[in-house]
Amino acid sequence: MNLASVLKVIRTRGPLTRAEVKAYTDLSRPTVNEVLAELFDRQLIADEEHVDPDGPRPGPRPRLVRFRAEAGCVLGIDVGASKTLVKVGDLAGRVLAEARHKTEAGGVDRLYGTIEAAAEQALERAGMRLDQVRGAVLSTPGVVDPRTGTVTLAPQLDDWAGQAPGDRLTTTFGCPVELENEMRLAVLGEQWQGVATEASTVVYLGLGVGVGAGILLNGHLHRGFHGTAGEIGYLPIPEPSGQPMRLGLGPFELATGAARLIEQGRRGASSGLLRELAGDGEPDERTVFAAAAQGDPEALAIVADHAAALARGIASVALVVDPELVVIGGGLSAGADVFLPTLRERVADLLPFEAPPIVPSSLADRAAVVGALRRAVELAGDRLLENGAAA
Repeated sequence: MNLASVLKVIRTRGPLTRAEVKAYTDLSRPTVNEVLAELFDRQLIADEEHVDPDGPRPGPRPRLVRFRAEAGCVLGIDVGASKTLVKVGDLAGRVLAEARHKTEAGGVDRLYGTIEAAAEQALERAGMRLDQVRGAVLSTPGVVDPRTGTVTLAPQLDDWAGQAPGDRLTTTFGCPVELENEMRLAVLGEQWQGVATEASTVVYLGLGVGVGAGILLNGHLHRGFHGTAGEIGYLPIPEPSGQPMRLGLGPFELATGAARLIEQGRRGASSGLLRELAGDGEPDERTVFAAAAQGDPEALAIVADHAAALARGIASVALVVDPELVVIGGGLSAGADVFLPTLRERVADLLPFEAPPIVPSSLADRAAVVGALRRAVELAGDRLLENGAAA
């Protein structure tokens, strides 16, 4: 317990003098010295010279002890329908390198191969070895059962449902690999290094082909009993038509996802700016946003309709969660400058109290992998005293 207490203080507050370690832990001086000696032996801390910001002063200066963040590394892995992104960080979360590979169809063996190849490349770029990995977290679309680590729903990835990737990848990387839903890790990423650093109750809304949410309540992830909290794509807004769900998508994401925006853009592109910007191809969501930014009436009407549908879902979530902040991420967040003003107005009209601020993500498509890296640092920190430092 003393080892864990001292190491945590040095990791979170260091570099520190021995006197400061004693003050923060309330341990006796002999106990602090004994614990520090053990941590030095395990190569988890290092000694460094105190540098006075006001310049050198006469007399001896106390030495500092710091956490050796270079003693190992962690992996943040984000698997999506189109990309697999791996970040390597030191034990303090400082990014050392990354690798991005295309996610290709072909079954789970091919997907595992992509994950392993991207991780190998990222580690090589970071100058780290596989036996130095101390923790890894995998971000995935779909529902993750928090009790078993099994993916129970993943319409975007072939044959991924029913997989427990943590089991196989733990063997590959030689350390525990935690599996988590991409929306939850995205909200962690935004709180750690994005637009939500000052908020503790946050809803992250990922808008793409699918639509989902990550919910942070008082600084803690909310997963729900079955791991389905945040699956707002299945909100019955608008009313379900009774027809089978297309591509496994629910009513709300059919009304607010990228496919709907593209469909409306193509219907309105018989002439005018939408047709001009599309060129020889068909309009997509970027075409719609670009035309709306230039004041095209058809595109503006499409964006307004999209914002109105999206507002109903956000208002519903706000009535239940009462968040400090709503963050808009995912592929459609690229058009946030165009639709956010209307979206904010629509949400405010639907709520009987002050609407939460709605802001675009600052991490773009890296939010989930940043959150995965943060969680991996926490996992590694919990295990440092089990294994000590990497050789």
